[in-house]
Amino acid sequence: YRRQRQMCIRDRSTGRWCEHLQKSVLYCGFTLVRKNNERCSAKRANVLGSERFSRLRSKLRWHESLAEEWEMELPAATVEFCKRAEGWAKQRRPQTRSLWAKPGDGVDFLNVPQHLVDTACAASLIFNSWVSQPIKDFLSGELQISEPELEGLYLWLAGCHDLGKVLKTFQRQILTREGLEHLVNAVDDAGLATELSVDEANFSKLPHSIVSGEILSLWLEGQGVRRPKANAVAGVVNAHHGIATGPNPSVRNLVEDYPAEWRVVHRELVEAMEELCGVEGGVGKLVASMPKMSGPAAQTLTGLVVMADWIASNVKAFTLRVQGSQLERTAAAAEFLDLTSAWACLLYTSDAADDMQ
Repeated sequence: YRRQRQMCIRDRSTGRWCEHLQKSVLYCGFTLVRKNNERCSAKRANVLGSERFSRLRSKLRWHESLAEEWEMELPAATVEFCKRAEGWAKQRRPQTRSLWAKPGDGVDFLNVPQHLVDTACAASLIFNSWVSQPIKDFLSGELQISEPELEGLYLWLAGCHDLGKVLKTFQRQILTREGLEHLVNAVDDAGLATELSVDEANFSKLPHSIVSGEILSLWLEGQGVRRPKANAVAGVVNAHHGIATGPNPSVRNLVEDYPAEWRVVHRELVEAMEELCGVEGGVGKLVASMPKMSGPAAQTLTGLVVMADWIASNVKAFTLRVQGSQLERTAAAAEFLDLTSAWACLLYTSDAADDMQ
């Protein structure tokens, strides 16, 4: 049953689901015969298989479309977020859409906007179905913000974690891989020159996670957030590959002096994600009102961003071929992942305790 359900998720069609099941009818019949050590004709096996198929089909919930079923299974808040996110990647400027994030085989690949919105949707799923209430309470208390504000901040950080891929060094790294050069050429053709400056070429290493942190920190400063606080919040995306490096003045100087057309893309992605995540009054105002992020809060938020990125980077969850709506895409990932529910304490009354004894 579970295997056939997975086939249905891949085919995006209840009709194909039924077809997959029908193909297994005869196999089911012969399996039953073999299990019972019986000998019979193919006709008898087909009858037994049909009976198994009928019982199996009666367990399935048939809907007019899979989207209707998926919408019922996802948390309501995630459904609403995915609906708001519909078309978000396609609404970005041509230059922004030209940038690759997951190259795949060069035919099926994800651009930067699509990977960012996938990650934000994965974060919504995590926050609304997996993160426990004590963790939410802890983070809200540490940051002195409400739970809805915490959710918006987390989704925004997750949705901005790979801003550092909007960088010439990152985009050029696949030039030596056969069959992928056209992805870099598409960036140049869109109006974003990928030739390295002398300053950028002098970097022996330029991890995109560090660049992401500096882009966010600069943006937050521009919103009136003091640098130490901006660096602390941006440090969450800086560490999304597991290593917290802290502020990097050399990278910061490079980002500040980056070509204007590239900085326009940085700003577009940050502010479009801010609008999508719906933080009342804006992320800048929210961060400015918070105390400086503590180590435990930063570590916890970083772990949640890493989890969202891992999910969005799993090509079996969020496929490299973008089909269907963002809601269908997220629901298919949720179906594949089968996340456990949030941990919670069970409080027993004295009567219940006596019954258990």
